[in-house]
Amino acid sequence: MAAAKKAEPPAWVQGLFVEDLYAPQILYAVIIRSPADRGTLISLDIPTLPRDYFSFLPSEIPGENRLKLFSRSMALLSDREIGHRGQPLALLAGPDLKVVKYFAQQIGFTIEKRTPLSAGEKEEENQKILESYISEGVVEDKFKESYQVLEEHYTTFPQEELSGDILGAFAKPEESNSFLILTKSPWIFHLRDTAAEALKLPPKQIRVRIPETGSPIESRIWYPSLLGTFAALLAWKSGRPVKLLLSRQEELENSFRRSPVSIKYKTGLNTEGNIKTTSISISLDTGAFPMQSEEHLAILSKASLGTYKAEAFSLSSQAILTSNPPPDPVSGFGPAEALFARETHVSRIAELCQRDPISWRRDNLRNPEKVQDLLDNIAQQSDFYRKYAAFESIRKKRKEIQDFSRPLRGIGIALASASTPFFSKEKAYHSYSVTVRLEQEERLFIATSSLTGNRGTPRFWKRLAGEILGIPLERITIVKPDTALVPDSGPSLFSRNTTLTTELIKRCCEAVKRNRFREPLPIEITRSFRFPAASRGGVDPAIAANLGESWAAGIVEIEVDPITYIPVVKGVWLNLDCGKLLDKENALKRMEAGIYRALSWSLSRRYPFEDFINTTVITGINPITPVYINFLPSKEREEPAGIGELPFNVIPSAVITALSQATGRHYSTMPVTPSLISRSLEEL
Repeated sequence: MAAAKKAEPPAWVQGLFVEDLYAPQILYAVIIRSPADRGTLISLDIPTLPRDYFSFLPSEIPGENRLKLFSRSMALLSDREIGHRGQPLALLAGPDLKVVKYFAQQIGFTIEKRTPLSAGEKEEENQKILESYISEGVVEDKFKESYQVLEEHYTTFPQEELSGDILGAFAKPEESNSFLILTKSPWIFHLRDTAAEALKLPPKQIRVRIPETGSPIESRIWYPSLLGTFAALLAWKSGRPVKLLLSRQEELENSFRRSPVSIKYKTGLNTEGNIKTTSISISLDTGAFPMQSEEHLAILSKASLGTYKAEAFSLSSQAILTSNPPPDPVSGFGPAEALFARETHVSRIAELCQRDPISWRRDNLRNPEKVQDLLDNIAQQSDFYRKYAAFESIRKKRKEIQDFSRPLRGIGIALASASTPFFSKEKAYHSYSVTVRLEQEERLFIATSSLTGNRGTPRFWKRLAGEILGIPLERITIVKPDTALVPDSGPSLFSRNTTLTTELIKRCCEAVKRNRFREPLPIEITRSFRFPAASRGGVDPAIAANLGESWAAGIVEIEVDPITYIPVVKGVWLNLDCGKLLDKENALKRMEAGIYRALSWSLSRRYPFEDFINTTVITGINPITPVYINFLPSKEREEPAGIGELPFNVIPSAVITALSQATGRHYSTMPVTPSLISRSLEEL
């Protein structure tokens, strides 16, 4: 931080989105991708290119042709084995983007194709790359003692999540064989290290900055690193600035997706309808490269267990290689798929036992006192008990008279928690830091690579520092993420900015306060989060105590048109217990945006890109859909806890159970579309 003024970037990179960046002699790049789902690349037939236009092949990479994430890695550019359609094989660049795209279309491929891999009954023997099993108690004996047994199979399909900004990267050669890279990345140090290894340069010769962004950066760890490294390699070869931008179609077809997940439940119930034992089987589609398979399986497993009581349980999980593109974390990464299955399953149990789903949950929760107020408040706000009883009565009568002359109504509820997860392999690779520097005239600088994408969190950091040190907010500066100016604070994912980074800033400011009148200015303090090997789960207990756990209850009321079968959301209620709020206004906006995105995950249907500009239609959702969000006052803690994933943890299951009540048909997959509803109702 001492060299902050000297390291300031030129004016031309400030205040611009990546698509707006320009420099003299700039080149434009495209990615040459595999047209095959799986196979072996024999050759690429690249036509003769005009002057100033050039290709870049894997053999030209001066360093490592690998993109690493903790213990996993994959090729930046594949020179032989093809794992999925759209896999990068080469790069093409030149001064006119239209010409570059023209020659990209002229490239010929010789590929020895093989049958694509898929998850399901016909899996090949080597597809299963991870497998685990845990249990407690004698599950089979408890099933024999059960009064009744319920078995269900829940699936979530791959879903694209378009970025609010255009995906791309800009790279420019600097003095002394160094490079400047600008891209929207949640972990700028991962990009820096990936590019440095590919270029065979010391990390300090790669500088990464974040351009202006129009939407929060809360997903995608490795994909921006891939794009940024591609731009840097082309800048290295040409000695000129390079810009690489993905079209919306290219982003949709080739970038990150939510992983398909299959979860099977077998639950034994006693005579009162409470859980006696449960057996859970999880199958995760990792795509062609399992970049986060261990982490994803661990999060899915944790979300499936622990909330509800059981005398015995077993859980088996496996990760399956397929020919899908490798997933990158998107909103709700990890627990959302498991919580959809778990909460839909327990609502199905409550219905089977002819009990309302809130009372059933109270009787079966391990710690019902944690969520008593949450459930009471949301039930009252939504008038849940009256609506549920009325819709249930109508549903039962409809089976007898098959009355579809009026809209079908239903209401559903889900309950879930969220905590700040850590990748299981992180502790072996990284520690994360924040630096605070107090200078003359009470000027305070907070340096962190954490990127929030909203103004509320930085404002809270300023207020926190100001309260601890008694410094006016106008004298406190949050240093913009830049690998030349800030320490590595880890990936900005999973609400870490409101938990881990906030705690480190607090510790730094408290240390500055202790030394403020003992040492001369400037005073610079760095505090780090490390993963001690002896710590259970790899998390420092002193910090873990302050990371917090959030709870949410979500209720969705739905109406299904009996002619078009289009579900219309009539109301959404979301109650949260999340500790101290950093900024209530921004938290409300974030939750509202999360609700709409969770609804889209539950109800959207895909259209071919060429037929529909937005590629996705969100049925039954409009800007006037009533949304009610309520933050409960925390009784136990003052520390903030993460809330970003909570809408994805509760809204999908509430939607599906509401649809099941409305139609009298049980849905166990997402998304649910009008055609699926139509087919299910034909069975009546």
